[in-house]
Amino acid sequence: MNPTLDMPQMEELLSKNDPIISGELLSSLRQEMGLTRPAFARLVGLSERSIATWEGGADLRESSLRTIIEIGRLYSKLRQSFVSAEQLATWLKMPNTAFGGSQPIQVIERGEIDRVWRMVYFLESGSPS
Repeated sequence: MNPTLDMPQMEELLSKNDPIISGELLSSLRQEMGLTRPAFARLVGLSERSIATWEGGADLRESSLRTIIEIGRLYSKLRQSFVSAEQLATWLKMPNTAFGGSQPIQVIERGEIDRVWRMVYFLESGSPS
């Protein structure tokens, strides 16, 4: 991860009502998640070229920005439950019975991020899903 933007700074930026997503934040988030550009591009439903362009400093489109903010917020929330970023990155890529054997990252790629949020809710509430 870029040493100039740590997880608490990222969480603070993403918690704002209208966060500004810089290329630095986008790159930091992708690296923190342990994803390559192609994998991150699939996750947010964009081209690898778009990710590279935005990481280089170009402005994000509004629709893309909303998706990246939502994924960033989910990642920040999940990160609180794992000892390290590496453990979370591993969890995101492991088949999970709660998702019918799909990897959590595949669930998000399919546009079903609400299923992962629901899991977070049930884990935090202590009630069975």
